Amino acid sequence: MTSKKTYYASIDAKDLLHFDFPYDGGCSTTLYVRKMSEKTDVFVKFSKAQLIIDSYNGSNFRVKFDKNPSSVYTFNGASDHSSNVAFLQNTSRFINNLKRSKKVTIELEFYNEGNQAIEFDTEGFKWNH
Repeated sequence: MTSKKTYYASIDAKDLLHFDFPYDGGCSTTLYVRKMSEKTDVFVKFSKAQLIIDSYNGSNFRVKFDKNPSSVYTFNGASDHSSNVAFLQNTSRFINNLKRSKKVTIELEFYNEGNQAIEFDTEGFKWNH
């Protein structure tokens, strides 16, 4: 309800994730960067999935940029408690690495499905906000 602009950039994962019932049929994944007011968020959203999220302490996952060693990042769930969205902490470090990479792989833990790796082609990603 303000006149401030919101900026978005998004990247779809290369492949669908495949889970058992009730999430079967292929799950698409999108990585978003969003600037709303003065806050920049990075989040991953799944079309149909249930993440394991520690709502009190945050949860960890691994991120690999190109062929560099993987790093641990912390994420939190959405404020509306949606179980298919993960918001990263330390967004500036992530965005700086994202802008320089050609490929990003994120590994998260899903309910009853264990850890799954999601790959994004990020070459040419632009973010100037």
